[in-house]
Amino acid sequence: MRHDASPGRPVLRVRSFINPAAVDCDLWHRRVRQNTAEATMARLLEVLLVLNTVAGPADRLPDVLRAIGQQYRVVSTAPPRLAVVEAEEGQVPALRQAPGVRMVVEGDIPPDLLAELTASERLFAQAWRMQATQAKGERRGEGLPWDAPGFTPPDPPRRP
Repeated sequence: MRHDASPGRPVLRVRSFINPAAVDCDLWHRRVRQNTAEATMARLLEVLLVLNTVAGPADRLPDVLRAIGQQYRVVSTAPPRLAVVEAEEGQVPALRQAPGVRMVVEGDIPPDLLAELTASERLFAQAWRMQATQAKGERRGEGLPWDAPGFTPPDPPRRP
């Protein structure tokens, strides 16, 4: 730091250099953002898996789910033979071919499948289907700020 002719007024000189690595970093970040945007455009589906319990002993089912969980996100299970899995739209055919998978349900549950399920499995499958078809965001005030006119703000935090 040096002082110019005016006493008490410091002058700061700053030199900047263009770092070629920084330019490449910017390009890399743009590509990452673009690839991330493209990846998020892939449509994710929640599908109902019916596992094949006849093919092997029941103690193999956790192995089947573990293998599926290495490639897909297992959202929920209803042992011994139902699971809800999240997969990209293009991955569903491969999921159908996975060892131990008897059926993959994407939309409505086939009536013959419902007929063969136990009461608890039927409840699980119907709840999954209802959740998938239920409209999102139908609550009164959905999307409004918490202090919007006509709504009561939350209580302030209680002090001990």
